[in-house]
Amino acid sequence: MFPQAGNFLLDLSQESPEACEAEIRFLNFQGNYEVLRKSRHTCEITGNPSTLYNAAFIREILGVIYSGESLDGIRQCQLPDGKFHVRFRDADRCGITADEAEIGSIIGGDGKVSFGNPDFVIKVIHDSKWYLTKLEHRRDLSDMESRRPPVKPFFSPVSMHPKFARFMVNVSRTTPGDTIIDPFCGTGGILVEAAIMGRHIIGNDFSSDMIRGTGQNIDFYGLSAESLTSVDIRDLAVNKTVDAVITDLPYGRNSRVTGHGIRGLYQLAFEKFHELLRERGTAVVAVSDRGMLEMSGELFDTLSIVPVRQHKSLTRYYAVLERK
Repeated sequence: MFPQAGNFLLDLSQESPEACEAEIRFLNFQGNYEVLRKSRHTCEITGNPSTLYNAAFIREILGVIYSGESLDGIRQCQLPDGKFHVRFRDADRCGITADEAEIGSIIGGDGKVSFGNPDFVIKVIHDSKWYLTKLEHRRDLSDMESRRPPVKPFFSPVSMHPKFARFMVNVSRTTPGDTIIDPFCGTGGILVEAAIMGRHIIGNDFSSDMIRGTGQNIDFYGLSAESLTSVDIRDLAVNKTVDAVITDLPYGRNSRVTGHGIRGLYQLAFEKFHELLRERGTAVVAVSDRGMLEMSGELFDTLSIVPVRQHKSLTRYYAVLERK
C-alpha cells in the first residue's frame, strides 16, 4: 500500500544521475508531487510518491519524520507502533558520523529494536542537512535482474537490460491502461516491462524470428500483447491511435527494409511514429548517434535527451519526444 501524501526523501541511484533526474521529472507529469530540494544523492519531495514506486533509478523512498540542521529535533519525534532498527548513511560523504544505537534510544527504541524481523526500518541520512525517515519502499534489484536477457527463453547479445527498458516506459508519460507500441521490438524487452507495469502492448519487428521470440518471452512471464506483427515499418498499421511509441532504434548496420541505409529508415520511422501516436503523444527512442534525432524535428518537439555511457566507445541517447 502506498503511503499517504506527505514529505518523502528519495535515495537516488548513482548508476545514471541523468536518467534518475529524468524519471523524477516525467513520472510527475500529472503533478503528483513537488520537488523541494535535490542533490546528486537525494531528492526531497512533497505530495504523493506512488508513481515513483516503479522507478528504475531510485533506490529507496523514505517518509520524512524530521529534517533539520542538527539531530536535536528527533527527541520530539513520534514513531509508529512496532519493532524497528536504525540505519545511518552519510549520503554526501562529508565524513560525518552518527551512532545508530544512540539514535534508536533517543527515539524510543528501548525494548523495540529488532534486526531480524522489524515492523519498519528507520533511516538517518545526512545530505547537507539531517533527515530522520521511515523506509517505505526499496527498489527490488533482484526482480529486474531476473529478467536479464540471458535468463529469458529468447534473447540477443544486444538486448536491452530491463532497468533501461523500464526507464523508457517511465519517461513515456503513460499510466496503467494506456497503449504503447514498440515498432522495432527485437526480443521484446520493452514490451515485457511495459506490460508488467500495466500498459497494453503492441509489438512489431521486421524479423519474423524476433517476433516469435518476443511471443515466447511475453508468454514466459504470463503476459499478453494486443498484437505482434512482422512487417516493414512503412506497412505498420494498428486499429487505434497509441499513447506512446517506445523503441530502441536499429543502429550500427544498414537497413534491410528501406534500401536507403539507416538514415532512410530513421526518417521513415519518425514519420510512422507521428502517424501512430495520438495528439501530443510521446515517442521515447534510444539511439547511438545523437545527430539522427534531428530527423524528428519537423514532427516532434524534443522534451529531453538523456546520455547514458555504455562503455568507453559507446554512449546511448534516450530521447523523449512529443508529437506536434
